[in-house]
Amino acid sequence: MLLVGSLMSFWFGFSNKEVILDQKNFVILGAGLATISGYLWKQFSVFKTRQIKFMKTLSDSLYFKNLDNNAGVFHHLIDSAFESECKEVLLVWVFLHQQKRATAQSIDQKIELYFTEQHQLTMDFEIDDALEKLVAMGLATIDGNDFVITDNAQSYRQLQQRWNI
Repeated sequence: MLLVGSLMSFWFGFSNKEVILDQKNFVILGAGLATISGYLWKQFSVFKTRQIKFMKTLSDSLYFKNLDNNAGVFHHLIDSAFESECKEVLLVWVFLHQQKRATAQSIDQKIELYFTEQHQLTMDFEIDDALEKLVAMGLATIDGNDFVITDNAQSYRQLQQRWNI
């Protein structure tokens, strides 16, 4: 840096002392310029890397926020409702399977008791729709006021036929 400063002060007329450039000074000048160039390149690389990371974060954020607009909202709501319906039917099937034969009220009470004891959640479970779906799928039958679960082999055949496996 001292050599570069001396050269510049002589060239611009701030100093009358002439700088002699020999092989030693050229090596020093080259090493200094290489060091400065390396430092500037490192700073530029760090800047570009941060810029790329920022742009990636921004594009990811905009992409995922854009997924649930327009038709995406409807697909998300329909999927969520379908998933909720499946969970209700599966929950009723499990509790009816444990009892083999039960009334709608007893299954409803057992499900509500389960959620109260296991999850500390008080709720009013709507069982009628789930029981209707179980009967419609052939996984349960109605015998008077009782619902009777079909045996596992018959349930398996019904689900195979329904899903065309």
